[in-house]
Amino acid sequence: MLEVHHLSCQAGGRTLLDAVSAQFDKGCVTGLLGPNGAGKSTLLKVTAGLVPACAGKITLDGHDIQSLTTAQLARQLAYIPQDNPPLPAIPVCEIISLGRLPYGETGSRAIKHYAVENALKATGLADLAQRRADQLSGGEKARLMLARALATEAEIILADEVMAALDPAHALSVMQILRSQAEAGRCVVLVIHDLLMATRFCDNLVLISDGKVQASLPPADLTDTLVQNVYGVTTRKIGTGLVPWNRV
Repeated sequence: MLEVHHLSCQAGGRTLLDAVSAQFDKGCVTGLLGPNGAGKSTLLKVTAGLVPACAGKITLDGHDIQSLTTAQLARQLAYIPQDNPPLPAIPVCEIISLGRLPYGETGSRAIKHYAVENALKATGLADLAQRRADQLSGGEKARLMLARALATEAEIILADEVMAALDPAHALSVMQILRSQAEAGRCVVLVIHDLLMATRFCDNLVLISDGKVQASLPPADLTDTLVQNVYGVTTRKIGTGLVPWNRV
């Protein structure tokens, strides 16, 4: 179980996180919802150790993650950034094999690891394994970052808007992959703006606004009133999911 306890973070005189507490269970997909600038991405970065917290702590199975070495943390936690970094002119399979670095595996040993092969297949990139990474489309790059995270075989996956550049078919595929990772016992935490996808694929939702947790609940309990308070929009129900309908 991954838990954040009263996390606070400030930058440039602005409060990004204000005493945020949340629990992320293994075997579950937790969706982080909230408007732009609410603190969702900051929460993932602080949890991943990429941005320092001003206060609070993060625990994994009850143990403070600050007790872990960098390599140990990298084996436990895989982070997928919102913005794809510029990629070098090397094959896709080599980029994915970087997920094996926390284990000291490099070169052909890493490329031939079964986790890299499985990640290529899972993300639909097997046919592009030898293509130069800098020649990929935006959607292919998004799937590449997911594949690199999967190759790590980490128990926790932190994904920041991984569907932003994807068409509907690939967006569905990514959510199904993350769902399968949770069903395999991993903890998946996902920043997501698509309410319909969130209510369909997530087990839990954490609503964040102004750097504070406004609610933590199962998708079935997400109401139009809560969405209005956080996003300023009304919703319509389609099946068991909610979609934005009108601005308040």
